[in-house]
Amino acid sequence: PFPPPSSPFPSPSPLPPPPRPPSPHSALPPIPQPLTPIPRPFRSASVPTSRQPPRLLLLLAALAALYLLVAVWQTASEPKQWDLGVYRGAARVVADRGDPYEPSQLSAQIDQGSAHLSFVYPPHVASALGAARRAADAIGLPRAEPLAEGIRVDATFFGFLALKLAAAAVLLWIWSALPLASDAGITRAQRLAVLLLVAVAGFHETLLRDLYAGNISVFEQLALWLGFAALLAGAPVVAALSIAAAALVKGPLAVFLPLVLLPPGPGAGSATPPWGRRSLAAALGALCAVALPLLGAATTTLDARGWRTRLAALDERGSSNPSTLSLARDLLGEPLPGGPPSGWPLAVWMVLAAVVAAVSARQLVQRWRVRGRPCLRLEDVLLLTCAASLVLPRFKNYSFLMLVPAATWALLRLGGASRWGLLLLLTVALWEYQALLAATVLWLLLLRAPTEDGHGAPQRAPQSANVASRPVS
Repeated sequence: PFPPPSSPFPSPSPLPPPPRPPSPHSALPPIPQPLTPIPRPFRSASVPTSRQPPRLLLLLAALAALYLLVAVWQTASEPKQWDLGVYRGAARVVADRGDPYEPSQLSAQIDQGSAHLSFVYPPHVASALGAARRAADAIGLPRAEPLAEGIRVDATFFGFLALKLAAAAVLLWIWSALPLASDAGITRAQRLAVLLLVAVAGFHETLLRDLYAGNISVFEQLALWLGFAALLAGAPVVAALSIAAAALVKGPLAVFLPLVLLPPGPGAGSATPPWGRRSLAAALGALCAVALPLLGAATTTLDARGWRTRLAALDERGSSNPSTLSLARDLLGEPLPGGPPSGWPLAVWMVLAAVVAAVSARQLVQRWRVRGRPCLRLEDVLLLTCAASLVLPRFKNYSFLMLVPAATWALLRLGGASRWGLLLLLTVALWEYQALLAATVLWLLLLRAPTEDGHGAPQRAPQSANVASRPVS
């Protein structure tokens, strides 16, 4: 009848019932799991996931465009394009059944402004030039007699310059379509501006060196990058023909032909071509790069020994040919001109080339293991172009045009002092081998490019069963 006495201590709250074990049919929300660190080419403070190019960089690109216009005017008003004079002279010599690799015959057919140069292209290229000259004679086009002083300025001069400018414009447009920036908000016009800045002012003004020299390097790069773009788009036949066309003129570019066997990597946005089509494309490219020179050598009266002699005697170093072999010859004190490289510089170059090739191949294999299959992404192409610039024994200043996309890739991903330091390294030439140093830095940066799995997302730690995965932001 009486209530129980109250306790001075509060009564404990009842415990909740124990949780029931989940059944196979119960729906549980996904449990977030900790992610492993995402590999980055640099520290996260230096490589933000979203960064627009600063206004100063775009302003420098506008100044580079004006500088390019001045350079074009200077090329036309103060006649340059020395290599064009050599091409025209070699065409006349071959059309007259002569030998363009004989210095006396070539010097008699070229302008005095190009007399210090020699013709070092393979015999099938010389035969093609001679056939073009004979075709011009057949339709009645007059021959321009060689000048005793300077370089002749005529319709051929301006037509060749116009073709080079058009090829450079198409090349920049192809580059601007590549996913060089990590931020999707960076427009194509902004990428194009940075590409123009690097091409005009970077690597000892690589694009301007090509315009001044009148070389065909810009046409070679156009064919080569058409091939790379076709590879990333899943068109191996077009890629093989384009790379083979570039290798027909510059044989060392044939090192990129085996890439035709690789399908485009994840995230490329293109279907994977079947293995049979890739194999057929590689065989077709190799056939064009090998059979056509052999056919040209069989149908010409030119002696290939003369070409090999002229090529072996060529000794260019410094800013005109900042290759690894040239640097080794200079550092070891080999006199200039020294003809073919001697033992020690050649051995040093071979060791360095082997190291670069082995490290690059190892990095590609690691990326393929993460992705689950051998495939090709843009970062792989950029890495291989930088490795080629360090491995090839002769790499002229205008050949560094091949590295413009790699430099733009780094500039659009770096931030703060790193970006401006790289820009100064590219554009302010304080050393004749600074372009080679910049290529080495780009190669090292591309070795640390992000590794991605087979689905195009950064690599994650394995998760347990019944745990839903969450996309990485």
